[in-house]
Amino acid sequence: MIGGSPPRQPARYFSGRILVADDDVMHRRLTTAHLARLGLGADGVGDGQAALAAIATQAYDLVLMCCYLPHRDGYQATRDLRAREAVHQLARLPVVALGNDVSADDRERCHTAGMDDLLAKPVQVEALSDALARFLPVIAGPSPTPITSVVLVGSPAQETVIDPQVLARLRVELGDDAICGEMVQIFLSEAPRHLQAVLACGRAPDDEALLRATHKLKGSCQIIGAQRLAHRCVLLENLLRAGKRPAIAMVLGELPDLLQDTLRTLRQVARDLTPE
Repeated sequence: MIGGSPPRQPARYFSGRILVADDDVMHRRLTTAHLARLGLGADGVGDGQAALAAIATQAYDLVLMCCYLPHRDGYQATRDLRAREAVHQLARLPVVALGNDVSADDRERCHTAGMDDLLAKPVQVEALSDALARFLPVIAGPSPTPITSVVLVGSPAQETVIDPQVLARLRVELGDDAICGEMVQIFLSEAPRHLQAVLACGRAPDDEALLRATHKLKGSCQIIGAQRLAHRCVLLENLLRAGKRPAIAMVLGELPDLLQDTLRTLRQVARDLTPE
């Protein structure tokens, strides 16, 4: 059940164009949707090399840069950007990192690479707005797209395949069932690929790569409300940090069936979101 106050206007929105560099299609789409609600245009790329190419050919007001990108990670891409700015005496382009963790060590690593701030993934619209306000002019007044405050009533008593409250909150935050339906379709397409990456890293075995792949799958699950699968990902992360090999293998073996349950449930959700 969803209850809420009438749509409220945020105290600020922005103008400008943002580059979102993130290889995770779902996170990238969520971030660009949040930016649109804050009045900003956005382009998206999936690797660090493409980010540098886009910056060289298009004027941006800020870059949201995932730390772990293929071909050239976010740290190296930012170092290359700062070197280019120094050589050509260009104005400094703000870079806000998107990371799995936001510890003091992570912030220091971002700072050393030349990044200006760090946000945790999946990005929350309030945190994104606060970060943007540090670097972009704030326009006081009503947002072009209202944001509704939400009160969710009747939380599930036990772990579920899909948490209806998370999905309901996403629908309200995005303000458009069509975009929410698009997010569901992205999950249906991308989650099997994420799981294959997790299983491949588990067979290697490569614990650092497995931790990153698990976090990526977990993040997508958290966005869409895939509660049961997200909880197994959290368990797997904890087991990896503790080095408990037999338990790691057991959880990895559970993931394929859990994903199939999740996809089956979400396909019904997708039908419900499709206009008749």
